[in-house]
Amino acid sequence: MRIKRSIHNADWMTPDDLEFEYGISIPLQTRLRMKKNYTSEASLKFAPIPFVKVGKLILYRRDDIDKWLETNTIKGETDEHRE
Repeated sequence: MRIKRSIHNADWMTPDDLEFEYGISIPLQTRLRMKKNYTSEASLKFAPIPFVKVGKLILYRRDDIDKWLETNTIKGETDEHRE
């Protein structure tokens, strides 16, 4: 049984906060944090999700997640034609 944790700081999010606010599931977050997923050339299409680990506590800085999402955004044809 997982205990849902929350912090009271607008700059930081727990995995539960990230899942609730951005829709990135906890299992997907775990895979995105694993170093072994970024060892082959094929896996280097996007950067690992930025996080901080304090003991067993995983935290995400909101600004880092926003930048990470922007960096990993795949632009479609309609986006390219707008410029």
